[in-house]
Amino acid sequence: MKFRLLVGIIATIGLATTAIAGTLFDPTRHMRVDEVRPGMTGYGLSVFSGTKIEKFDVVVVSVLRNYNPRRHVVLIRCSGQNLEHSGAVAGMSGSPLFLRDEQGKDRMIGAFAYGWELAKDPIAGVQPIEYMLELDGKPAQAAGARAQARSPRQSWNVLTATAGAWKGNPPDRQRDAAGLVPLAAPLMVAGISAPALERLKPLLDASGLTLFRGGGGGEDDAVDPPIEPGSVIIAPLLTGDAAAYANGTCTEVIGDRVFAFGHPFNNEGQISLPMASGAVNAIVSSLQSSFKIATIGKTKGTFDTDEVVGIAGRFGEPPAQAPIDIRVTHASGAQTAFRFSAVRHPRFLPMLGAIAVYAAITGQSDLPQYHTIEYKLSLTFDNGRVVHIHNVDSNVDPMQLVLSLASPIMAAAENPFERVLLKEMSGEVTIKSESRDAQILAAQLP
Repeated sequence: MKFRLLVGIIATIGLATTAIAGTLFDPTRHMRVDEVRPGMTGYGLSVFSGTKIEKFDVVVVSVLRNYNPRRHVVLIRCSGQNLEHSGAVAGMSGSPLFLRDEQGKDRMIGAFAYGWELAKDPIAGVQPIEYMLELDGKPAQAAGARAQARSPRQSWNVLTATAGAWKGNPPDRQRDAAGLVPLAAPLMVAGISAPALERLKPLLDASGLTLFRGGGGGEDDAVDPPIEPGSVIIAPLLTGDAAAYANGTCTEVIGDRVFAFGHPFNNEGQISLPMASGAVNAIVSSLQSSFKIATIGKTKGTFDTDEVVGIAGRFGEPPAQAPIDIRVTHASGAQTAFRFSAVRHPRFLPMLGAIAVYAAITGQSDLPQYHTIEYKLSLTFDNGRVVHIHNVDSNVDPMQLVLSLASPIMAAAENPFERVLLKEMSGEVTIKSESRDAQILAAQLP
């Protein structure tokens, strides 16, 4: 009887060990939210300058139950690294937090993820690591896959779809000053002038991206720190002669899996975005929302999951991107070749194509007050089809120009019957400092 009882206990322990081993949660390294008590102390890891990972101190204030459906958030007070002055910093999203348990061991509780706008105290919310490790990382659906079956009587008007695509008010994660909200992943833009950014802001807003006007360091191949808990982690959207990218912090690395942010980027589920390392140029303290200015490092893998509790990816080959090559002949007669690479994301790609063309046109100077612009562009899509655009405009609003160029990309990407993404774009733009136009003064019918 004793032997059978012992065998039963061993079998039970073996099953429990197998269950734990079947998940990424390691109770010797990770802490569950049910273990958290007010007053517990610990530290967080993040980069405040360059690539050096540094500690800051934290103390637990309380646990907010059911902040998200069936999900809790740990409320902490921070100190050190000038956080008493800056408060929660956009770009710290994902910074791993460790708490000391009853045995005196420091274990990871989760990721720095939430804050209050206009807050006077350095209080932040933590996304528990036990939720983040549930991100499954299924591969994203192929870009050319057909959309879900639609009613045969349902219609889709391409003109209506593209005309209203840049309109609307996407939710602003930092808008509610009275509520605890996910920290924005700062979208840094480099290689584009401040006036051009101002004109492009409605385009970025319509894509659900929060622009931080601090500039950015662009790409730097010399920046090659490892992606590890506390390091800078970046999602490059546009690279080359202009750059657009979101930066945050890596929370955990387990094998080839990487977990970051502690909140969604766009909450799209399965995604396919490049994953890169990076460095911090500076931290800008602001009453509205402090943020990090960062530089893109080397691409090291792919983000494949974007959900409420965070984003996740894998080390390895990055996803294919769309090359954009534009040659501009300026009003001065000088010629400049611009090269970009854009992520092949259905919602971002039209916007990124527009930014690239706008950056090329205004790369040397704004358009003359009176001007004529001729553009010849070739857009190649995944299905092998090529759209040729050849037009001449005078005294045109550059924003209207880039929107008209983005419309074919959007129409193909938003096609509900079969999504087709842009594979590459190339062309020439010629700018003249004179207005070549004509008016029809009269028309006579026989």
